[in-house]
Amino acid sequence: MSTELSTMKAQMDDLQAQNADLSAENSELSSEVQQVEQQLNQTESRVTQVEKDAAQKKKELDAMNRELKAAFAEINSAVASSDAKVKEMANALYLDLADTVSFRSGSASISADDKEAIDRIATLLKEHPNLHLVIEGNADKRSINNEDYADNWELSSQRSINVVRKLI
Repeated sequence: MSTELSTMKAQMDDLQAQNADLSAENSELSSEVQQVEQQLNQTESRVTQVEKDAAQKKKELDAMNRELKAAFAEINSAVASSDAKVKEMANALYLDLADTVSFRSGSASISADDKEAIDRIATLLKEHPNLHLVIEGNADKRSINNEDYADNWELSSQRSINVVRKLI
């Protein structure tokens, strides 16, 4: 019986040691679970904030798109009387006045009809400050060399400058 008691005591000591090891492991695992839960909560919080930010950006983008479409419609209306061409390409609005601006050969003066269309576009730009224009000038097909312009590049530049000045 004493050997049985010794055996049982040894088994009990082993079981207590195993219990202590398992308790320590349980404690470590519980700590890891808490860390993972904390990281999950932080991630969920970040996801929620990103979703809110994305929703806000979408609202802003939708508003900008509505404003842009309205501006496109207004610009189309503004240039309708002048045979100008308006087209949307690569997320930009192109206003082609190349065939309709009535510059006399060798001149950078804007015609009265074109001044009216440009005035309407200037009004639209003031009403929609997020719109941006790039003005490109064209020159005569024949070479220019007179007292006002040394070459076609200067003439083209002056035509663009005159359009920009009229817009502002």
